[in-house]
Amino acid sequence: MKDPILVRVTLDSYDFAHPGEKQTQVYVQIPEVARASYMLPAERFHGLVDRAWPEVLDVAHEHYARGWLVTDSTSAAARRAVADWLRDDANRDEMQAAWEQDQARRHPVARRLLAENERLRGQLAGEELAYERLRVALESAKRGRREARARVAELLAERHTTNEALSSAAETLRENRDRIADLEAQRDRRRERLVAAEADLLEMRGLFSPNGQPRRIPAEVEIHERVAPAVEWLLNRVAELEQRLSTARTEAIADVGDWLDEHGEKNASHLVYTCDIPAARDMKVVATEDEHAEAGESA
Repeated sequence: MKDPILVRVTLDSYDFAHPGEKQTQVYVQIPEVARASYMLPAERFHGLVDRAWPEVLDVAHEHYARGWLVTDSTSAAARRAVADWLRDDANRDEMQAAWEQDQARRHPVARRLLAENERLRGQLAGEELAYERLRVALESAKRGRREARARVAELLAERHTTNEALSSAAETLRENRDRIADLEAQRDRRRERLVAAEADLLEMRGLFSPNGQPRRIPAEVEIHERVAPAVEWLLNRVAELEQRLSTARTEAIADVGDWLDEHGEKNASHLVYTCDIPAARDMKVVATEDEHAEAGESA
């Protein structure tokens, strides 16, 4: 804590050469500026002891400005620093306030008032501290509310995005469910067809190899795991029989035409050769009109 501004006016003997003579001393202390003493005549004491400190210094400076006293350079420099400092109105007001506080401390009633003032100042400081804490808490609460609002906005945006994603996922789920339903229906249809095919397969195996009866197809044709070889064999067999049937029929028609021709039934043989089976033409040359004419003349 720095020293306070202080001015003291005293009346005493300060001249060792003349100890019986008294003088008025004005002592001034201004922190970080200077400490100086002013020696004035004794009669000045009563006029200065109760005056305000700035006024006391004005009188002292005026006395020294007349050049009546001889002093050393250090003391003169200190007094000039005090005079320069006092020319500033703010500094003068500060010294005036220091004098008022000094006067108050010297009076008993003023001391009580000062003590009360200090108590009130302490209470005010506590209230200001409490107010500062409340202000900081309020600012923190406001900041927390702003952060909460930002977080709520962020969560709302996130919820909106999540809802869109859920809507898309729900739509995809519905499409997948529909697809699954179609696949299940397709599976059921194929299962029904498979059951029917297996029943047909069993029936065909029973036809190819009746229970308790000889096989209707050669033994080397497979019918246990697959029936395609048996079906292929049947198709080939049918084609073979149809070809044999066609050949036999053609040969029979040709034989009939030959018999009719050998027995003089030319017209009948001609009809058989030309109208019944065209393939018979390749097996027997049909008689021409000239041949028929010659046959008539012979008759």
